[in-house]
Amino acid sequence: KNPLPRKVPNEALFSEKVGALGINNQTHVVVYDTPGLYSAARVWWLFKLYGYDNVSILNGGLKRWKQCEYPVTNQIVQRDPSDFKIIGKRDLLALQSEVLDVSQSDGEILDARTPGRYSGTEEDRYPGTRSGHIPGSHNLYWANLLDQETREFLPKEQLGKQFEMSGVNVSKPIILSCGSGLTACILALALDQLGHLNWKVYDGSWDEWGRDHTLPIDSAT
Repeated sequence: KNPLPRKVPNEALFSEKVGALGINNQTHVVVYDTPGLYSAARVWWLFKLYGYDNVSILNGGLKRWKQCEYPVTNQIVQRDPSDFKIIGKRDLLALQSEVLDVSQSDGEILDARTPGRYSGTEEDRYPGTRSGHIPGSHNLYWANLLDQETREFLPKEQLGKQFEMSGVNVSKPIILSCGSGLTACILALALDQLGHLNWKVYDGSWDEWGRDHTLPIDSAT
């Protein structure tokens, strides 16, 4: 069992939990969250990781839904359990060893954390974790990809400019990182929307890297 929180479940556990929600391999899954676009991207990525494409994101989430005055309910929907089969696993997950290799070469790593956490000027919120970032990585704070009022993704042209300003080369394979593997999935979703499909999410992210004192860090911007 991975000692770090919120890591990727194994295939059997993912299949069990998804099936318990009444989802089968013919279900169109629409994912949303309360803030607008946050943890929903992680769920989207997990389905993609396990080879399931019939999954969408409600852009702007519940926040935007309410702004548009669409109906809401407090009733909990109960569905009969179903059988969700994992057909195959995609190569969308980066492990620490691969990230280290990319960091020591000319590869691309993009960090979704705040500029302060990335640069090391802001103390990391995870106990026992060093401050700074993976050497060679670029920084694009995930919230910069969203309209701050609606919490929807920015238009594609503006999304592209955000990646361009980060300094990352989107024509090359990119490893996406953050604090715990959650907001890196927002970067993944944005790249997917822009048609850039050659990326992986570093699930351990800074929660893993920053705690391992054998790994190099950088605190320069």
